[in-house]
Amino acid sequence: MSTPPTFGELSELIEDIPPEGLTQMDIDHPYAIRNRALYRILTPMVLKKDTLSFRDLLRHLNQNLMVVIEAEEGRPKKLISEQIFTNLNNVSSLATYLFFDFCLAVLDNDVTDAMLYLANAENILVLLKSFSRVLSTINDHKSLLYKSDSDARGFLALIARSIEPLSAHTYRGSFGDAYERRYVTYRGELKKYGFDESSL
Repeated sequence: MSTPPTFGELSELIEDIPPEGLTQMDIDHPYAIRNRALYRILTPMVLKKDTLSFRDLLRHLNQNLMVVIEAEEGRPKKLISEQIFTNLNNVSSLATYLFFDFCLAVLDNDVTDAMLYLANAENILVLLKSFSRVLSTINDHKSLLYKSDSDARGFLALIARSIEPLSAHTYRGSFGDAYERRYVTYRGELKKYGFDESSL
């Protein structure tokens, strides 16, 4: 049986979307897959065609995240951290919280706070280049979030779930109304992916 692609391998597919495609984003525009070696690894597990749109990429990443989350539910989140943080020696609880707060702030459409959290997290963490490019593309096209694009918002919610500190929910009453609102929004996004109250 073929080994499923890792989150890191999937995120590398963004390299097949030319820079002009990312700056003039049409999330559904298809681009030819140029990385044939990676294409052979992924086919036929996730790819059914030889073109890729940014939405295709987000959906593949979301499917991968769901598998990882189900495997790690109730345990410390390590698999995604090992794939997106290249400097694991610096993956502290503070850095993880900062990155988690970044995801929640973006879902709450608070760009200012989101950029602050991300900048502080990146001072500690070194993100996988391809993963950082996925994040940057979403950040550069805020309409994906403001228009409530389900795939973009789902990606951020699932990333947050895959790295969520086990104690994050206990701070809901301590960090003020903004954190409470963001946490509720985040949980609402997760419910769209089949999570129920008992698992959140």
